[in-house]
Amino acid sequence: MPAPRDIAFDVVKGISILEVMIHHSTSHSARKYTVEGSFEWWSLILINRILHFAVPVFIFISALLLARSLVKADRPNWRRFALRRASRSLWPYLLWTVAYVFFRALIIKTGSDMVTYTWNLPLIGEVSGPMVLLDPREWVRNILWGRGYFHLYFMSILLQLSIAFPLVLLAAKKIKTFGHSVIAAALAQFAVYLLQKYWWGFANPGSLILWYLPPVVIGAWAGAHWDQFKEAVNKNWWPIVSFAALGGVAYVFISIEILLGHPVNTMLYNLAISCYTMGMALILVAKAKQLASLRIGPTLAKFGRISLVLFLIHPMLLYLSGGPRLSGLLSKLPLAPVWAFAILLTVSVLAAKFIIWLKADLVLFGQKFQTSLANARTTPQAQNA
Repeated sequence: MPAPRDIAFDVVKGISILEVMIHHSTSHSARKYTVEGSFEWWSLILINRILHFAVPVFIFISALLLARSLVKADRPNWRRFALRRASRSLWPYLLWTVAYVFFRALIIKTGSDMVTYTWNLPLIGEVSGPMVLLDPREWVRNILWGRGYFHLYFMSILLQLSIAFPLVLLAAKKIKTFGHSVIAAALAQFAVYLLQKYWWGFANPGSLILWYLPPVVIGAWAGAHWDQFKEAVNKNWWPIVSFAALGGVAYVFISIEILLGHPVNTMLYNLAISCYTMGMALILVAKAKQLASLRIGPTLAKFGRISLVLFLIHPMLLYLSGGPRLSGLLSKLPLAPVWAFAILLTVSVLAAKFIIWLKADLVLFGQKFQTSLANARTTPQAQNA
């Protein structure tokens, strides 16, 4: 009989994927169903800004679970690790990058994407078409930086994490305490902020794993020292909650200043959001077992189990749901943004279930998804890398 599956981390993933979908839906609804500057608009924007911690949470969980799986053996099986990362991260990333690039060219048809690009090919002659499809520089940009569509940068970050993880795990094993991991992560992240501001000047720093060093370093340390991590988080619970709260308040305040067009200190903004998101990751993981034991826990776990599917398909469905007929109908209803999110969630889940029922999940997402909660556990344990 197979070992019971741990649903605690699935619950955290479920909360995080719902947060992602609400974050994207509120931004969409603010443009579609409200007047900028109105009470309804500000309400949606505040929800949008507050619910902005999912990417660091997913990175933290990924680093933690990878480390827990790899430290179980005296000698980590890096070949197996690489093969699983290729099938579960690289393949769906490349496939869905291509899918979304064609979606942009055939459905969205943004002006800059549709600028004509011409190839002069031997024996064939001139071949012309949309720049987004034919310009090699666009493909390099889309693949390297995760710019195929607005959400795919996260998949690029996961791939970067996979490449760097042998060194990350080696460093995590050397760090002795939770406090040391926090200090190391904070100093490294601050150094990256300084390098970006005064030297690198990358156009898309948020597409780099270096922009998320706290969840990477602390997550890997937590996975390599799980019992010590649980004890440390319990001991430092209120400081963690305080840092998350203070960081969250500062982040939301600065975000409002940005929306109002006021000048802000970008370094302070980055530090605030880092404290907030890292604090939320620690809080959710620390309370994973209690969250899983709630009545809503199994439902959240089901969302978490198919979080990759929901993450990859929901932006396409969100765009399609913004067509004139449906948005025109919803605009006549009270609480249109709530209805818009309900439709997005329902259609996304049904689409995910249909894909799994067709047994197309292995082809489209590089893995088979278990949606049943039979033999489930609520005690966190390592999952295979």
